[in-house]
Amino acid sequence: MVGETILDVWDAVLSGGVVKAPAIRAAGGLQSWMRAMERGAAGKKRKKPEQEPLPPRWRPLLDIPGVDRKPVPGKMNTWEREFSRRLDLEMLAGIIVDWRYEVFRFTIAENRLFIPDFVTLLPDGSFAAQEVKGHEREDAMVKFDVAAYRYPRVRFAMWAKDGKGAWHAVR
Repeated sequence: MVGETILDVWDAVLSGGVVKAPAIRAAGGLQSWMRAMERGAAGKKRKKPEQEPLPPRWRPLLDIPGVDRKPVPGKMNTWEREFSRRLDLEMLAGIIVDWRYEVFRFTIAENRLFIPDFVTLLPDGSFAAQEVKGHEREDAMVKFDVAAYRYPRVRFAMWAKDGKGAWHAVR
């Protein structure tokens, strides 16, 4: 193990190998080896998550000027997860064909984007941008309204829950 780098040691750990004292010494000592592990892959650059390939049926949306793909979707909050279950039920019922979470972004002005929570593909081949809001903030409402105005080929809907927990369209 003489001459091994910290990357070699880390690869041994990842592959289930045993790390012996000489390997830790070669990496510059236990503390530096552990710090490197905490940084992730002992200094190796982590791969960025890749975009999931989109089925061809989503191509018409990307053909609209000003619409493109967001590099990597974010993580859903509780309301968005709950709304995604509603969308799954709508798919089973045939109300929508498919849905995607934070995959598309709409240019609404120079250096300003609107990224809807969900975009749904409807049976007639049209698209709907679905936004889930826990509370109405003025800046979010303006971005939503501008996007709806700039992209008339896409339907826009904003959803919120009422006091009884039922979803209703706000806009």
